[in-house]
This record gives sequence, C-alpha cells and structure tokens, in this order.
Amino acid sequence: MVNGSELSGAFWLLDSGASHHFTGDIGDFASYNELKRVQYAKMANGVALIAGIGTVLLWCLDHNSGDERVITLTQVLHMPGATAHLISMGEMLQCNYRVTGNKRGISLTHKAECLWFGPDPEDDRNVIFGIRSIPIIRSNYIASVSKVDYNIMHWRFRHPSKEVFQRAQKHTQCFPEIHFPTEDCVCPGCALGKMPN
Repeated sequence: MVNGSELSGAFWLLDSGASHHFTGDIGDFASYNELKRVQYAKMANGVALIAGIGTVLLWCLDHNSGDERVITLTQVLHMPGATAHLISMGEMLQCNYRVTGNKRGISLTHKAECLWFGPDPEDDRNVIFGIRSIPIIRSNYIASVSKVDYNIMHWRFRHPSKEVFQRAQKHTQCFPEIHFPTEDCVCPGCALGKMPN
C-alpha cells in the first residue's frame, strides 16, 4: 500500500463554494497552458489573476475497494496569489459525481468509482476534508526519463519503492514500462538516508 510519506503532495480541499478547481502552485500541474491574455477570477477576498490552466493528478483512496487511485482534474486554474488548493464540489457534481459523507469524511461516487476525502491532518476539529496530490509523477517528467532503466527512474523520482512504481503503472496513463531488477539491492542513496546521524 502506498503511504502518505511517499506521496506527500499538497492537500487539496473540497470546497462547495468554489466555482472552479484552482491552485497557486504551478508545480501541482501535470500539464499546463499559460493564458495568452489577462483574466481574473472573483475570490472571497477580492480578485485574483488567472495565469494559466491545466491538468492535476490526485492520489486518493477508493472507498469501495480500498485501493489507491490516481484521478485527473482538468481545467484547473493557476492563480499565483492563491494560498489554497481547492477542488470545486460544483465542478465534481457537474461531472455526475454524487456526494455523501459523515464525520469521518466525504465520498464522491461516480459509476463504480468512490473517491474518499479524508480529514485535513492539520485540522484539530476534523471538519475540513480533502485529498493529496502527486507532486512527483508529472507527464512531462515521465517523458524525460521513459527510456531509462529502473535505477534511473528510482533516483529521479526521489527513491520510491518498487510498489509505488507498480501502482503508478497501474493507475497512470502513459506511464513507461519498467523492468524491475530480479534481486533486491539497496541503492546507496536509500541506504544513506536510513543511516543514523
């Protein structure tokens, strides 16, 4: 099972008051298009510049199966002044997701898929719900290393386990085929990271 420390991206909040998905961090995008002309969006505290639009990959738990899933958010606005990462509940409802929830979290269900939005780890009251993005698996980054072996992929993606790569292959479109080594060898970087100070 993939754990949060291996996929430690931004925490995306589910917001019933947001008209669009948006983020202030250009690093969240798997693909991105800069806008040619200036556009603005209305925010709770005024107006914000929209610099671009793109696609973001999110990691979450399928509440029915218990499996981790990668979902794709399209038409995500890049608003450099924004400090939050928001998923528009309205946009999800427009895509035919059904919302249910309780004090442990919120489910968005569409066909056989059930996405689980858990409590924000920084919220002591457990009333804010969201999911984590995947900062290291971006389509342009994958393309730049797709013709190399497992060791190069392991080093470039910050030393994830074989299981992380296997899950990425299963749940990410166009993820390159990786031939895993037959014997388990600890890479020098991983060994160094596990040494006591």
